[in-house]
Amino acid sequence: MKATTLFPLICSVVSAYWVPPGTGIDPREVSWQAPGFNHNIWLTHFFHEGQDAYPLIDRWIEEEAEQFWKTHKMSSTHDIDMSRSAVHQYRMFGLFPVGDTVRRLGGGSTVGCTVHRGEWWLHQDLETEKYWFGEPFGGPDNEVARRHFEKTLNQQIKEIAEFAADSRISVIEALDKESSDEQAITVPDHPDHRRLVTFLLTQ
Repeated sequence: MKATTLFPLICSVVSAYWVPPGTGIDPREVSWQAPGFNHNIWLTHFFHEGQDAYPLIDRWIEEEAEQFWKTHKMSSTHDIDMSRSAVHQYRMFGLFPVGDTVRRLGGGSTVGCTVHRGEWWLHQDLETEKYWFGEPFGGPDNEVARRHFEKTLNQQIKEIAEFAADSRISVIEALDKESSDEQAITVPDHPDHRRLVTFLLTQ
């Protein structure tokens, strides 16, 4: 059998399951389309029971968003799905950004990704990021968030090493038995795929 090389693509579409709080809608009853990949994914279709659900987002923005932004505390460094930045991009482009797309248009205040371009005004300093992305981290791309993220990541790596070193530990029992909604997508290595990925990464 010929060996096949695979490379992973990260995917952020899980955020499309979010629905405005207080609507009583089960996120699993929502149907959606969000084309794009990595940090450039947009919610082009958003339906609940066959009806356009974008008005639910519009109503939430109009009636509840400001109070949400004033009181919401980020549960993680990447808890930015309904941040001011997300709504800002929605108003600019007419489609709601999904997942890491919310942070794609700028670097971080001190630890930013240099390939990000665009809304630099969201990332001028930590306080600005807290305004646009929320307290207490200000999004995932600054010195405060990265320290927290790296601490959590190092703890996870330590636990994995302990599992690997002790055959008595059941990984299934030690870790969450339920799969997450995150998707891992692998693309077979092929010259045409390489050209496509190279094109997308340089846009």
